Amino acid sequence: MALFWRIWLAISAINLLILAIFVGLATLQFATIQSRLVGERLEVIAGHAAGPFEAAARLGLPLGGVRNASGLLLRIQQTDADISAIHVFAPDGAILHSTDPAPPPRIPPGAIAARSMAAAGSWAGNDRGEPFGGAEIRDTSGRSVGGVLVLYPAAPSVTRIRAMGSELMVSALVILVLATGLGGALIRAGLRREFRGFEALEAAIHGFERDAWRSAAGAPPATPPGGEGIRARLDAAETRYRETGRTLERSAEPTR
Repeated sequence: MALFWRIWLAISAINLLILAIFVGLATLQFATIQSRLVGERLEVIAGHAAGPFEAAARLGLPLGGVRNASGLLLRIQQTDADISAIHVFAPDGAILHSTDPAPPPRIPPGAIAARSMAAAGSWAGNDRGEPFGGAEIRDTSGRSVGGVLVLYPAAPSVTRIRAMGSELMVSALVILVLATGLGGALIRAGLRREFRGFEALEAAIHGFERDAWRSAAGAPPATPPGGEGIRARLDAAETRYRETGRTLERSAEPTR
């Protein structure tokens, strides 16, 4: 049975490693998809929020002078309770209007970097794990006069990723239990003859060792059932070993 357990443990360890890699890669892929979907959604919200301000900019009004800007932004924020803040900012990143009662002076550095690398009128990314999406506000000449930034907390995305990872881990454990159980049954059934031969050989070797000690103590040897042929070969090998030893001892004696 020792050989069976060794094979079974090796196969179980390989299954565990494969499932762990699968769960890790699947979780990372889900996190990437989740981040992209959240970013695209925030881009759409930011584009919708930029509409009234872009209309004002096309009329030549400064973004800082738009009336009821806070009310417009709060109305957009109510479409998703998880939105943490919506900012309207100037071309240099200075915040002009915000749903945050105490907004920072400028938009986050991550948003500034994503905006500078964006080729289109909208962009998305994350800053220290917090997703965001933004949209440009342009005047009649197509020149950017500012933008809208929608910020999203990291907690909802992290919770979804952890929930998905937990579900995958539970599924992987179920698969591991089934695979190890089925694998053990198949190994035992497919290698039954080999296991029996190995056990008989192991029993014969142990019996030979016991008989060597019994012979030294003057007790008769005991051959295990099914091990007569193996025992005979071991006895013959021992006899040849002892004869060779005696021959070497005689040849090593000094001649007179």
